[in-house]
Amino acid sequence: MKSKRKASQKMKKGMSLIVSCAMAVTMLPGFLVSASETDTELIKAGSLNVTADTMTMSQPFPTGTGGSYSFRIPDLISLENGQFAGNLVAAADARYTTPGDGGGLDTIASVSTDLGKTWNYSFPIWFPDSEGYAAKWATTVIDPALVEGPDGTIYCMADVNPTGITTHYGRISMGTGFVEVNGKKHLALTDNYANTGKNPASDTTSYPYYVGEYQDGYAPVLRRADNSATDWRVDEWFNIEKKQGGTFEPLTQTQVDTDTTIQQNAFYKDSELHVFNIGYIWMVESKDGGNSWENPRILNDQVKPETGESYILVSPGKGLTTSKGAITVPFYGDQGGEKASFIYSYDNGKTWKRTNNVDHTTVQGAGKSSESEMVELSDGTLRMFSRTAKNGVNCICYTDVIEDANGDFTMGSMVSTGVACWADCNVTAIRYSKQVDGKDLVLVACPSGTNRTNGRIYSFLVNNDQNKTMELLATYDIPNPERNNEFAYSCMTEQKDGTVGILWEPTKSGYIGNAPYELEYSSYDILELAPNAAIEDTSVNVELSDKKASYTRSYRQEGAGIVTQEPDSAIANVSVKNAADNTVEVKITKGNTMGTTTAVVDGVTYAISVTDGSEKVILEQGGSYTLEGKNAEIVSGNAAAVKVEQRTKYFLSNHVSNTNVTANAFSAEVDKTADIDNSLLTFTNTGNDTWRIKSEFIDHYLANTDPAQAYYFDPIPADMTVETAASEQGTVFHIKNSENNYYVCYYDTNSNFDRNVYNDNWTMGTFDLVLFEKKDAAEEGDLIPGYERASEIVSGGKYLVTCIKDNDIIVLYPYTEDVASWTNANAVGNSAKKNRTKLFRNIPTDQCTITGLTAGETVTVRVNQELYTFQIEEPVSKEAVKEAFTLSTKEEADALMAAGRGDYTVSSWSALESVCKKIQGAGGELSTAEMKELMEELKTAKENLSKKGSENEGIKEQVQKALAAAKSIYDAGQKEYTAQSWANFKAAYEALNNSSNLSNETLLKRFLTNLQDAQARLVKDTSAGKNEIKVGSIYVSGSYNYKVTSVSASTVEFKSIKGAGAAKVTIPDTVKIDGKSYKVTAVAASAFKNNKKMTSVTIGKNVETIGNNAFLGCTKLKKVNAKSTVLKTIGSKAFGNCKSLKNMMLKTKKLKKVGKNAFQGIHKKAVIKVPSAKYKAYTKLLAKKGQSKSVKIKK
Repeated sequence: MKSKRKASQKMKKGMSLIVSCAMAVTMLPGFLVSASETDTELIKAGSLNVTADTMTMSQPFPTGTGGSYSFRIPDLISLENGQFAGNLVAAADARYTTPGDGGGLDTIASVSTDLGKTWNYSFPIWFPDSEGYAAKWATTVIDPALVEGPDGTIYCMADVNPTGITTHYGRISMGTGFVEVNGKKHLALTDNYANTGKNPASDTTSYPYYVGEYQDGYAPVLRRADNSATDWRVDEWFNIEKKQGGTFEPLTQTQVDTDTTIQQNAFYKDSELHVFNIGYIWMVESKDGGNSWENPRILNDQVKPETGESYILVSPGKGLTTSKGAITVPFYGDQGGEKASFIYSYDNGKTWKRTNNVDHTTVQGAGKSSESEMVELSDGTLRMFSRTAKNGVNCICYTDVIEDANGDFTMGSMVSTGVACWADCNVTAIRYSKQVDGKDLVLVACPSGTNRTNGRIYSFLVNNDQNKTMELLATYDIPNPERNNEFAYSCMTEQKDGTVGILWEPTKSGYIGNAPYELEYSSYDILELAPNAAIEDTSVNVELSDKKASYTRSYRQEGAGIVTQEPDSAIANVSVKNAADNTVEVKITKGNTMGTTTAVVDGVTYAISVTDGSEKVILEQGGSYTLEGKNAEIVSGNAAAVKVEQRTKYFLSNHVSNTNVTANAFSAEVDKTADIDNSLLTFTNTGNDTWRIKSEFIDHYLANTDPAQAYYFDPIPADMTVETAASEQGTVFHIKNSENNYYVCYYDTNSNFDRNVYNDNWTMGTFDLVLFEKKDAAEEGDLIPGYERASEIVSGGKYLVTCIKDNDIIVLYPYTEDVASWTNANAVGNSAKKNRTKLFRNIPTDQCTITGLTAGETVTVRVNQELYTFQIEEPVSKEAVKEAFTLSTKEEADALMAAGRGDYTVSSWSALESVCKKIQGAGGELSTAEMKELMEELKTAKENLSKKGSENEGIKEQVQKALAAAKSIYDAGQKEYTAQSWANFKAAYEALNNSSNLSNETLLKRFLTNLQDAQARLVKDTSAGKNEIKVGSIYVSGSYNYKVTSVSASTVEFKSIKGAGAAKVTIPDTVKIDGKSYKVTAVAASAFKNNKKMTSVTIGKNVETIGNNAFLGCTKLKKVNAKSTVLKTIGSKAFGNCKSLKNMMLKTKKLKKVGKNAFQGIHKKAVIKVPSAKYKAYTKLLAKKGQSKSVKIKK
């Protein structure tokens, strides 16, 4: 079983290798030993905090985040208190290679400061005793919950199960794992794993030790018999150290499924000490908005009884802090069948109590109330929402909480809403911050269909009667057509702009084909979820054009339908109808003029925009833009300003199924991204009867170096042999790697390209490949329009490689995929074969190409009834832009700064000052776009300068000017400002920006003043060393870390790679630091040491030194392409134990020193290619460097 797991468990090591590589000090979590202190950093349990290199875009946990393939059980909260108010914090299970419950899972979290546009992840609770999923043989961290306390502290809780049990395996019946010593409860420990099934509360012999009091981050392990000290101690995560020679040293073991060394922990089976094998409730805290985590604690002794319940579990989702300051988190236990309760704290999480369980008896047939969430109604009532199912009952229920005079809570009786849900999943609930016609609005989300399908958000109105009864106002179905509308666990929150965010599972059972189990973050406007709700002080964007000439919205509100602001009638008109049942219908229709205007009805602002419906396209003179369709028509503008060209393109169909029936193996539709021209391969003769076959499309070479794999495309060239043979239809070609007997073939059984040993009698496919080359024009009768069959190949020629089967043309398509990817290598290999095999269907696609001819013109074109407006601009070379920027823009910025603020207003001058400083600080490496953007920013800031005393202008004009003046600062982000001053400015800007269409002048003035004050009070962060570049400084670029080696010479060394990194690594020629280019001149010692994922590396042209142990232990490294022509030194054991390394190319003619055992343990059949002029010298220089005698040096 271990060997099977090992083939696929490659995820968690992505984070483990953070510490086995020589990581930069600034990238290491606080609990890890820094690279400067030891050569090999020991991996141990703890928190992995947010760094500058842990960003994801648009989704908090895309596949691959933190080395995990799958994520489940989402949490989502919007922070309300302190300087991080408005930020989103998400959490989930990182389940690595499986969607199922089991061992080896961890809690991952992610923070967004921009309403979900970008995220930065961390691991609040992380136990690295396996590479990933390991059934019950590794520690399990599962089902997290998040809650924000009244002071802004975030609490993250999760169920943590030690080795040997999981949520579904072997949970022990009773106990907390704690014992009482001198009136205090302490965690009990045993040094015999066989005793971990015995309860320490009643068995002193089996558990002779306990964890003492903590001091300076460590607690002694004491004997229960006499409280005397042992030679062990543990840190706050129960990582174990033992006294050896008078000092404490970490005890080590290996991961359960690899030979990776980790520190022992009391939750691991192979450690010297062990906890009682039951489930534990862990909690960690964040004081900085979810960026870092601290103060880990176990809460069993406070919230679980010694008897009566075999387990209690965290209800995954979010907790709630009440208006009275109680921090609450829902739980559930097994007493009577998964009954809900909650724990609560009044002292900022120091101590916790737990309520009684929910009473199910009031709902007939109810079986459970677990996995619940709570809301607080406007009158202070706490209402817990849960699912229930038994005897046919599948519905959303709620339970009100009774609070006594001491602030303690008791669960009331369960009430059914009668609204359907799937009861084998959680429910999530919020009370929206604004009322509807004087009533609370509660939103509840859950799967509404059977077996976790049909996600739905229900909007309930809470009546103002004695029992706060609820009525269903609206439903919103969350679309997921690609996955049959599947919807499982979810968590919902109200965001700072009034929208509703939800993080949800878009699949119910794990993988869809080879797809991972991902989470989806979505955001909805409240009126999208409850369109018939009359919610005041909200806004609706209405876009009208010839395509959509009107907009209608209906809702129910007594005595409503009052228009307090009419729109500009030339642009749009508004009409209101009132029905007898208090239904109000608002209808907005477009006028005869394009433009923007505003209407306000019943307190709701309608921001109306009327356009011609065209898509706006900026086109440089001489540039072109391609649209699908034909018969383009000039609708308006100067027709001579553009050139319209019609052409026909051909795209390929994707391989979708392994079958020998071609019609079923490929999609009936073509893939518009798979242009047949992308398949062209360039054949170059190397001069020794071999060819290099390159795809310019992906900049990779066709290769077949490894007989264990199918043919593939590789960044390192491979010498291929091309043979010709005659057939009845014409010349066919046989292609193989020159160093083995494996040919590219077409495999009939699966209808895809593969590789095989040549055999004339092979009946399962063919080695006969047909090559096509382009010709001048398409002709009738072409097998592929515009191509002809090749009878021979010439060096430099470009050809399609195909197989013709029963008149179908199957095309070899350039595609590269990491064979050490998230699933096992065979699965990835099969996926890659499919992606490299496509079918030509002879389905033409018409395209129009619009080329701009005359700058300054605007032309509208209709293609396939769609309108496109092209604004043609002068083409500007980078040299011209740079000259204008340097000689004009910079001088102007200098002059403006020298003149000073004068009598301009603080806000308008601050905006100009910000732009000028950016221009003055810009280096010489700005792109054309960056220079043009700064020039435009300066122009806008100058236009928005306003003199003191201009306050008499209309409030709307003042708001627009203030927003324009502040926009460049806001868009640039915090960067140089202190966190507090930036948070104040950011909140003020967003408040005004989101309210700019309000008609309430008093409110607008208040928001405007707030922004002007916050902008004037922005404080530069002058922290010591900030932005100072100096020798030894570590900088992060992408996934790589660099160390500055010289400021004057602008050089860095490649220090390390984040986590396990990619399989194919490129060390760049240069890297930008604060806008300036630095040459990468060295690969640091131990830079890639023990990297188990990398399969190939390309070393940049400026590298002079490869350090000692740089690639030591990279056991999957197969190819090294050292492009550097200035490489002088290869250090000791630089490529030691790279047992798969078979191909190395050295281009340098300056190599002088190769360290001892530099190539010890590389593959016995390895080939090191060197420049012809240095063949003799390098044969001697590279000799006896630890490699086998069979390793060859070739020129």
